[in-house]
Amino acid sequence: MSSSSALPFSQASENNKRPIIEVLRPHLSDACSVLEIGSGTAQHGEYFLEQIPGLHWNCSDIPSNLSITNQRISALGLTNLPEAIPLDVNESNWRCGFHDRVF
Repeated sequence: MSSSSALPFSQASENNKRPIIEVLRPHLSDACSVLEIGSGTAQHGEYFLEQIPGLHWNCSDIPSNLSITNQRISALGLTNLPEAIPLDVNESNWRCGFHDRVF
């Protein structure tokens, strides 16, 4: 799963993806579905699925950011990384379905 250089890119996401997955890995060992809040460029979702390919990763972001998030998701075309959902944590109903874990 390598991403194109034309996709939106976050250097901070690139820098912290390895330390984050090492902390998360034990918590994801028995998970099936993860909701990521504030996915931004979707770089974490891409990398985490490379590391734990059996997961279903659902990115989310505020509606105005979804086009950025979905660029990488669309380019990857993975069945376990669907189009990001709109999610504003300030809303009372998240309408995000069920997930085993939230990141």
